[in-house]
Amino acid sequence: MATRRSIAREARDQRIYQLAASGMSYAEIAHHPEVSLSKARVGQIITVQAEQHKDENLRLARDMIMQRGQLIVRKHMAKIGDTRSAEVVLKVNEQQAKLLGLYTPQQGAGTAEAASMLAQLIGRDPS
Repeated sequence: MATRRSIAREARDQRIYQLAASGMSYAEIAHHPEVSLSKARVGQIITVQAEQHKDENLRLARDMIMQRGQLIVRKHMAKIGDTRSAEVVLKVNEQQAKLLGLYTPQQGAGTAEAASMLAQLIGRDPS
């Protein structure tokens, strides 16, 4: 059974983690009125909290990267005839496939084919 003290400590530790996420340094957090701990102790608490929230943080980071990629692709799809835009779209798709675990690179496989297909899409000679 959780005691009042352990509940208060957990709330304090979560607040410390929130302050760190907001961009405050360990020293600033240590001197914060709600905290009043040593800089070293703040670092320990943040390390423990980060480990406890690892899965959630990874999911949030993955979602953010995917959303950013979708915005970039939308922007560049409007001008897909431009070589640079086509390259950007392909690069973003590759990064997203890697992020989702769908990418298994095979050295040299399909590189020439992909270049040829891209060249045909944008109406340029692949050589």
